Amino acid sequence: MEKQRYSHWLVLGILSFLFVVGWHVLEPISNAVPVFFYSMVLVCTLAFHFLFYRAVVQEQRFRSVDHLLTVATITGILAFSSTLMADLSKQLMSGPWQHRAFSELIDLARFYVVLSYLLFLLFLFKKLFFYQKRRVVLLLWRLFSLLTITASLSSLQGYEAPMVVLRLALAVGVLLAFGLALQIKWIAFQDRANHWVSIGLLSVIVLVVFGLGQQLRRLDLPFVLQGEPGLDLFISLIISLLLIYGIFSILALFFNLPISSVMEDKDSEIKSYQELHNMILSNDSPEDVFKKLFAVCMSNTSSDGGWLQLQEHGVKRVEQLDNLQEGEVAMLGLKLRLDQRLSIDSAKDHLYFPKLSRSKLKGNTRLLNQFGSLLIYPIIVQGNMLGKIGLLKVFNDGFDDYMIGMGKSYIQQSKVLYENVSLLKEKIDADLNKEQMKVARSVQKGLLPTDFPTSKYVSISAFSESALEVGGDYYDFHQIDESRFAFVIGDVSGKGTSAAFHMAELKGIFQSLIQLDLAPEEFMKLANQSVNNCVKTGLFITFTFVLMDFKTGRGVYSRAGHCPLLIFCESTGEARYLKDEGIAFGIMESEDFVQHQQIYDLHLNSGDVILLYTDGITEGRNATTGEAYDGERLRQVLHRNRHLDSSSICSRIYNSFKIFTEGDEHRDDASLMVIKVL
Repeated sequence: MEKQRYSHWLVLGILSFLFVVGWHVLEPISNAVPVFFYSMVLVCTLAFHFLFYRAVVQEQRFRSVDHLLTVATITGILAFSSTLMADLSKQLMSGPWQHRAFSELIDLARFYVVLSYLLFLLFLFKKLFFYQKRRVVLLLWRLFSLLTITASLSSLQGYEAPMVVLRLALAVGVLLAFGLALQIKWIAFQDRANHWVSIGLLSVIVLVVFGLGQQLRRLDLPFVLQGEPGLDLFISLIISLLLIYGIFSILALFFNLPISSVMEDKDSEIKSYQELHNMILSNDSPEDVFKKLFAVCMSNTSSDGGWLQLQEHGVKRVEQLDNLQEGEVAMLGLKLRLDQRLSIDSAKDHLYFPKLSRSKLKGNTRLLNQFGSLLIYPIIVQGNMLGKIGLLKVFNDGFDDYMIGMGKSYIQQSKVLYENVSLLKEKIDADLNKEQMKVARSVQKGLLPTDFPTSKYVSISAFSESALEVGGDYYDFHQIDESRFAFVIGDVSGKGTSAAFHMAELKGIFQSLIQLDLAPEEFMKLANQSVNNCVKTGLFITFTFVLMDFKTGRGVYSRAGHCPLLIFCESTGEARYLKDEGIAFGIMESEDFVQHQQIYDLHLNSGDVILLYTDGITEGRNATTGEAYDGERLRQVLHRNRHLDSSSICSRIYNSFKIFTEGDEHRDDASLMVIKVL
């Protein structure tokens, strides 16, 4: 049934082309039918095939970009091979006995094959243009399609467009082709291996298109090509777009290779964080978690050897070895005095020996011959030394600052997650009596920042109040450098212990991702991916991410289904809500999520105020009237107190909210963060 919707275009296209063939090879038809009518049928042939391939490609579903390019490549090779075979048969039949009609029939068949492939490839590339489609892309495509169709109409006999007009049309078409050639967002979603596959497939496609274009130039069809400048322009526009887009994509893939390699490393780091996170949440034993931590450190630092040593009540035991012997581990600890070095400075988070040959290991030639550098990470949880991770590389200076920092980050985040989640689960999984819930509330409060840095650029204050003993509201910040800050606020669906548990997970996700210095769009994508992996089905998290450089007054933000930002602008004297779009975490997978996510710019000046809040503020109700506190009342309170510092603004809003909602038994968790630019 689906094919019936567009098969009639193919039937009409074939019938009209058969008439064109008959006009060329059968003299009675060419004598009886005027050239103008013939040219009209030729234009109809182009139009019918244009409509057919537009419909047939639109209905097709491809598993991936590589699948699409593979189909285009195989079809192109078949088309090119068939035209070569037709050319070869024409040459074999050449001679004084060859009839002109046979030669034209062969050339017309080659023309039909080339035309069909070019139109098929054009609409395959259209799917790549429209990857994450935008309005400007749709405009460029419509302009190019209109120009191409107009070019075919100019081939009608009786009207010959001036050469200057044809050249101008070709120039405009090339400019539009360059505009469409910039629509290569699909490249960002290709991994390194797929980059090389795409480069190879696109290279073949470009060569095939170029070869088919050269074959068209050699066709002896004066009434189809050389004699019809309009049709020449029609073909030239399509070939130009295909070649420009193919070459642009190949160059972009080449230049994107180093970036894709880095992003794959970043993805590997994110997955490692998630694996450690999930192991902790699944109640795995500490030994299993530390074994996984060792494997992650080995893999992501590309170490050539290493060991995991755990200790309990002063008794040490080697849990895992890689390319080492247990006696060599003991010898390294003794010769390098590892325990003494770590006990002298308990705050030391690593020991690094960049050149083992200069250390006191001269008695062990195997170690010195096989390894050149050593990195030690102590595992200290709640002040207790639980063990060590040792990593070795075969050459000197094998670990750079990035690798050392990455390993420290793995261990630090694992400890934070382990401590926070374990403590929260211990308190919540107890008898759930009031006293224990108070402890859980205290623990959760400890996960929310209360002490904000003193800065000459910004003043920050916040408050959070749960409807029950614990709740699902979360806010946090991270100071990147002197003037750059990242702020987040989130709201886990539901209330009570379940929401509080996932709030602790959200903190772990934020603290893990913010260390990687990701672009905002990548941060939001990976945060959603992490929530999908960690949070059970049916729950979702609304979230807002703000990244500001207060020195320049510029920043960006993205909203994942959370309450809109409320901003007071000193320059206008007005407080207003920023209207934007975004969908909550945990609802869609990453590929669908990014299509609904937007990054918005912020421009702030001295005296401006930003409010980040949860819906418990605006949806809080008056116990007597049932009226909601609502966004307008919040906006008015901010406007009245705009001249105060962040702490005073926060207090005024809190007091206003508490008085208004006094006695409300159905209130939600309520949180607020006030950011004032100094």
